[in-house]
Amino acid sequence: MKLASIYLPKKDNNKKSLNKINRKLQNDLINCFGGLTSYDGTGAWLDNKTNKFYNEPVTVFNIACSNTIKSKNIINDLAVKYKKLANQEAIFTAFNGTVRIVS
Repeated sequence: MKLASIYLPKKDNNKKSLNKINRKLQNDLINCFGGLTSYDGTGAWLDNKTNKFYNEPVTVFNIACSNTIKSKNIINDLAVKYKKLANQEAIFTAFNGTVRIVS
């Protein structure tokens, strides 16, 4: 088994709660992988174009999954789906030690 993670903000770019979308992602991950661990975190980054610093609360979803292309594709597909649903510019993911920013 390998570790995969998806980081989803708690609020959208207009400061609207994403609680319902976080719960939907949780349910999708449980349906795909059988379980997960989630916890609160903070995402922070610097926009190099505007030199603006961002700092926002996130939910981190950790999943134990097989080290297969199928598992990796599920994580990627869910990140793309929830990036759109949450109206985000990017979503941070990790799979087996490799990180990816889905933008």
